[in-house]
Amino acid sequence: MLTTNRCQPAKLLFMLKRILSLMLLLPLVSEAQVSLPDTTITLQEIKILARRRSDLSAGHPTHEIDSLSLQHFSAQHLAFLLSRHSGMFIKSYGPGVLATTSLRGGSAGQTALLWNGFSLQSPMHQQSDLALLPVFFMDQIEIQHGGSSAIWGSGAMGGALFLNNKPPAATGLSARAGIMASNLNDLAQHLTLQFGSETIKSSLRVFHNNARNHYQYRNTAIKEAPLEVQQHAGLQQWGLLQENYLNLGRHSLNMRLWLQDNKRE
Repeated sequence: MLTTNRCQPAKLLFMLKRILSLMLLLPLVSEAQVSLPDTTITLQEIKILARRRSDLSAGHPTHEIDSLSLQHFSAQHLAFLLSRHSGMFIKSYGPGVLATTSLRGGSAGQTALLWNGFSLQSPMHQQSDLALLPVFFMDQIEIQHGGSSAIWGSGAMGGALFLNNKPPAATGLSARAGIMASNLNDLAQHLTLQFGSETIKSSLRVFHNNARNHYQYRNTAIKEAPLEVQQHAGLQQWGLLQENYLNLGRHSLNMRLWLQDNKRE
């Protein structure tokens, strides 16, 4: 009996020690569980960009000229390209002379002409001469059919013509040059210099065009329509387009400068 009575306090003390040990280890175990690595997977952000005309121009068909045509006609003016690949009627008075648009039966003043969102229409007569705009300066050309007065003003009842530029896609330094000559005594040259990195992208485009436009034609305004040679229809042009794109993370800063000089006989 004495031996049994002495063992019971010893067992009770052993059990108390185990309970205290478990209570001391419990915070350590919970802390170890909290410090386990997080299994949450962080996804990359998705950017959805759209122009405001996408929401306000529902029901208006838009036609974009493919990049191959832009490259093939890079030495020509905008009216020459549109007359062949857009289905748009171009009112042209011959090489080196005025060329205007006509969409859905409207006049040139009823078609908005926008370069990267800025209107190129003349503030006096609301027209633009497409024979003076080089295709070489454009990266994207879109034609929107239908009235867009809610976005581009009350005069854009026929449609809109969008001329856009894009930053260089390739990184590093690159150069490209081209030359064109024709039997009308025309000579055109253009040069492109581009530089691209993760933060800064820049592009410089320069072109020169000297077109004498000497060609033969039938003068139907005279009896028997004699064959004559066109005179005093020359055109001399030079232009420069400088583009700079700065990536600031969530924001971007773009600067474009277009300088051009035209001398028409």
